[in-house]
Amino acid sequence: MPLATYLALPDAALNEAIASRFWQIPASSRDAPWFLHPDYCHNWFEAAKIVSHISLYGSPALQAAFNTALLQLTSPDARPADILLICGPREICAAAMTAWDYAGKCAANNNIIGS
Repeated sequence: MPLATYLALPDAALNEAIASRFWQIPASSRDAPWFLHPDYCHNWFEAAKIVSHISLYGSPALQAAFNTALLQLTSPDARPADILLICGPREICAAAMTAWDYAGKCAANNNIIGS
């Protein structure tokens, strides 16, 4: 999906997309009464975890797609270290999902986030 589509999603839908597709938390765990659903769209710590996970474990295709999505939200002069200062958690979630979709298409079922 394009970045604008993810940005238009309600918070609950974007949180669910991050939990199920990016972190790959099984539905049985997400639906369990003991599972505490993080608010990825408003929690700076969760946003920082997404950025660091992509930076440390993401494939070059995922990292490039994430940087491209973030550049659509910021100026071309923004450095990766400044992303958490410029973008909010919701924008980082949307950029991560856009990157995940794009890199997934490029990888053709290869493991794109690392092991």
